[in-house]
Amino acid sequence: MARIDRDNKIHIKAIALDDEQRVKVLSPGMLVTKRFLRNRLALVGLIIIVAMFVFAFVGGIVSPYGEREVFRTYETALKDYAGVSLNKEYQYSDAPDQEFPALAKADMILAINKGETSFTSGNVTYTIIKETENLFRIVKLNEAAKVITVKGISSFNQTSTIEFTDELKEVCSQAIEKKEQSFEFEGTSYVVTQDGKMNVISVAQEVSTVTTMIFSTYSQDTKLSSAFKVAAQKALAANETSFQADGVDYTLKTDDKSNIFYLNDQEYAAISQYSINPIASDVFLNLDFKMAVEEAIKKNETTLDYINEKNETEQYLIQRNNEQYTLKRELSTQVNNTYESP
Repeated sequence: MARIDRDNKIHIKAIALDDEQRVKVLSPGMLVTKRFLRNRLALVGLIIIVAMFVFAFVGGIVSPYGEREVFRTYETALKDYAGVSLNKEYQYSDAPDQEFPALAKADMILAINKGETSFTSGNVTYTIIKETENLFRIVKLNEAAKVITVKGISSFNQTSTIEFTDELKEVCSQAIEKKEQSFEFEGTSYVVTQDGKMNVISVAQEVSTVTTMIFSTYSQDTKLSSAFKVAAQKALAANETSFQADGVDYTLKTDDKSNIFYLNDQEYAAISQYSINPIASDVFLNLDFKMAVEEAIKKNETTLDYINEKNETEQYLIQRNNEQYTLKRELSTQVNNTYESP
């Protein structure tokens, strides 16, 4: 900075750059504010942000529609309704208080494929009783007696507390003579096995009933017991028209379309090789519908017109994928009406 004295001489004095006599100091905030106000684009952006912020609070108050109010409409779409397949897998019905483990099931399948009558799994020996081509009973054996037959005369040696009456001995002798694997006497199942020259009579303790047939009921609340399933399939295989299970008498009517079981002359259940299951878990398919579907599939039809309980006609599309079938139906579905004006 220059200074002039009385003798008009110039004296120069050095001043630092940050000396407050040299620089007019501005705060950083003020400096940024001035630069921001000079930028028109920044001002426009600020106005937009403020408008959006105000609308976020004020818009909901002045809007005539509630915050949770959604506009909906109904659309018709072709959706999967049920799946159908020709069942080849075993269906298991375990006896009360009995457990048939998954490993034992795998060993059972191997034994059946090999034509064996028993197998061991998990240190437990199971016996396979073949009732029909599609029905097997898995049991555990409790030895009751040993029988030696010489010249048609059988000698019984009891090995348990079970009393062998003359009637039971007669039934045992007939089963041995006919080379039957099992027999029933007074509601108890017995199994005959060979041990050298002796025949061993054992009481069969039911573990599980195994079948490839599918049972369906007319009522959603009906539960079928293992005894019913065994007796029903044995009656079907023997072409019988009546049978007894759990002390109750049933009748059987068969034709080319269905096999139906009756209780007190009322439709009770049916049996088929086809597994028909709804896609939705809360849907119950009645037997009339299942039989109509099965008949349509057997005829290789691609559509099904079914008359329901309300005498209304329901239309279904049948799509096949190898041995799997899918039933499709046009259903009205409620959806959000996203692009419709209020």
